[in-house]
Amino acid sequence: YVELAAAFKFVSMVDIALGWDALPRELFLMIWAAIFGMWALYLFGVLRKAGTPSMGVGAGRMAGGMIVTLFATYFLFGAMGNRMDKIMTGFVPAYSNRIVMQGAGGQSAMTHKVVKDDPDGAIEIAKAEGKLLLYNLTGFNRNSCRIMEDSVFLEQAVASLMKRHIVEARLHTDSQKKLTDEQFAKNREVQDRVAGVKTNPYFVVVDPNTGKKLGEFALSGGFGSWPGKWVKFIERMAKKAGR
Repeated sequence: YVELAAAFKFVSMVDIALGWDALPRELFLMIWAAIFGMWALYLFGVLRKAGTPSMGVGAGRMAGGMIVTLFATYFLFGAMGNRMDKIMTGFVPAYSNRIVMQGAGGQSAMTHKVVKDDPDGAIEIAKAEGKLLLYNLTGFNRNSCRIMEDSVFLEQAVASLMKRHIVEARLHTDSQKKLTDEQFAKNREVQDRVAGVKTNPYFVVVDPNTGKKLGEFALSGGFGSWPGKWVKFIERMAKKAGR
């Protein structure tokens, strides 16, 4: 069962690398929930090899079955669109449909505005709304990017702060995948101009009216410290801009 679950993780990595989008988070977690569910049934003695007599279930095997059942339940919980811990958020693929905290129009009603792979469009929106522009130089294949975007940005303290101050230009710069040549070239040009580094993720806040860089942020330390560091960074940027 462990080997079967690991095989699907390998398939998921290939799916992400080639841009097939055939194994989104919902399906991946449902498959894992099914695998762990069958494993639990095996440990409980419900599933047995053909011709194998029932010999009862010992205390150790029963405890193992209960633990595996908890994992299966947790994976099913995540497959239904609920937020998971940061480790699993970075480990599994992205959702095909954002269910978590989703509001009208496919954009969470509790989070900031995100403009994907259109830096010029993000600038215009930031100007119109009187907010700061955050360049999120992200990647399709980076677990740390998924943790920030699907976990840290959705935490209540972070989400409310970013909604008040930020319009995000989420620019994928690690690989082209489904981006047009023009989009990918533009994203790379922005990365070179505002950041000067190839790190993913990397964050730069600018004044959309003047183009002046207010600050930049790179991940450091354990992921448990990222929300607190991010809140301090956004507060510092807002103060620097006189907001």
